[in-house]
Amino acid sequence: MKAVIFDRDGVILDSEYTNIVAGVRAFKEIGIKIKKEEEKWIVGRHPDDYKTEFLEKYDFSYEEFKKNQRKKYQELLPSTPLFEKTISLIKKLHHEIRGHPL
Repeated sequence: MKAVIFDRDGVILDSEYTNIVAGVRAFKEIGIKIKKEEEKWIVGRHPDDYKTEFLEKYDFSYEEFKKNQRKKYQELLPSTPLFEKTISLIKKLHHEIRGHPL
């Protein structure tokens, strides 16, 4: 084995958590408090993919929301939780490939 490739989002980083929190906070900033059950529309999706559901229910500027959501996501990204089991696996694989720990 010479290399192992990992996708970052949802494999190394719990980006789903960050995506949901960023969306909820961005809506709050434009005066919309979404319900807990509406968060499911955000899960695993880009804002362009869930805008229809929210635009049908709420009156807001999608461009303003998207700008807020992107900003909130970038602010939250450095504190996004890691999947510790994946980190352990990466360290183990690094040791096996390189012959020494990180």
